[in-house]
Parts: sequence; C-alpha cells; structure tokens
Amino acid sequence: MRLRSDAGEARLTYGSRVDPFQRLARVPKRPPPADLVIAAALSAWAIAEAFTVAGPGSIPMRILAGCAMTVPLVFRRIYPLAVVLVVGGVLVLRTGIGAEGEASAAFFPALLLATFSVALYARTYISAIAGGLYALGSVITALALGFGKD
Repeated sequence: MRLRSDAGEARLTYGSRVDPFQRLARVPKRPPPADLVIAAALSAWAIAEAFTVAGPGSIPMRILAGCAMTVPLVFRRIYPLAVVLVVGGVLVLRTGIGAEGEASAAFFPALLLATFSVALYARTYISAIAGGLYALGSVITALALGFGKD
C-alpha cells in the first residue's frame, strides 16, 4: 500500500513550465555566456582598480591577483568547489604577501559570487557547506592578517 501526500504527485510533461529555481540550479556542460560576461566585468573592475586605487605592490602584481580571483568565475557553475577554493586561496595569498594598505574592493564580490555558486551548484550538501565555511574562513583570515587596514 502506497500513501500519497495531500498535494498529489507532481508530473512534468513535455512542454510544461519548469520552476525558475530549478532552472537556475541546473549545471551546464559549458560555461554560459552570462558567466563569461560576469567574469569579464569583474576582471575589468580589478584591472581598473590596479591603476586607479592606491595599494601595495606593483600594478602588474595587482592585476595578476585580481585576475586570479575573477577569471575562475567562468567555471563557477561547473566546478563550484574548486572555484571557491581558488578565489579564497588567492585572497589569503594576496593578504599574506602584503596587502595591509589595500583599498581594492573587487576581491569581495568575486568571493561572494563564488560562495553563492558553491551553495547553489555543489553536488552534495557537504561540498556546499565546506565551500561556504572555507569562504568565510578566507575572509576572516584576510581581515585578521590586515587586508584593507589603513
């Protein structure tokens, strides 16, 4: 004997509408154009800040650090845990090298997007939770090491 819920069974037929949240959570085989645009916009922001905002290090090193945090976002839906590990790791590495007077803000939107992506696209709950905790730990570590202090 099978008990049915009060709501009944949800059946999808060909041509039926898909819930927008389910459509959002689908993992594509290739990076969608929107992810390329997002990564390019955040990279342009990081490059512009390397030239216009005061901070430690040479301009090429600041561009490299900014692009190392933003370019992996292209793959945020396909490899969400790897992306958050790279982005958080680059933030901590940049802080460890010396970013006490860093006034750049492009690092945090990149980490925020990577954290959102690991929460939405990770294949297991453990991966999603681990990625979120790693991102939080990266921010706390960077701030404790003096990132952005003036």
